[in-house]
Amino acid sequence: MSIYWHTWRRKEYWTFTIITGCVLHGLLALAFIGNDYTQMFLVLVVAALALFGIIPALSVTVRRLRDAGFGTAPLWVTLCVTLLHRISPEDSSMYFVLGMADLIMSIIMIILLVQKSTKPGYTSS
Repeated sequence: MSIYWHTWRRKEYWTFTIITGCVLHGLLALAFIGNDYTQMFLVLVVAALALFGIIPALSVTVRRLRDAGFGTAPLWVTLCVTLLHRISPEDSSMYFVLGMADLIMSIIMIILLVQKSTKPGYTSS
């Protein structure tokens, strides 16, 4: 194995994540420049890309967590908390609590995703 094995896995994940995020945000920025039809078209394109990009994004995130030696439970908890926060009404008493939990879980996920990869022989059991 190469000496750069540990950084290659992180580089692979973050390259995919940053490029995908820049493309989606760039298209949204372009949507604000054009006329109504261009805006509507670009917003639909971004929505379609985001919708069809959910599976690959989850896949590379699961791979990155496993490469770092973690299970996938933090990802699924983060997704559930985020979805609950997004669907809860803003005037409900749980909206603030779910927002704080969403923020905390997002920070935990970032911390887990930036960890160095484990040895090449790691297998999840």
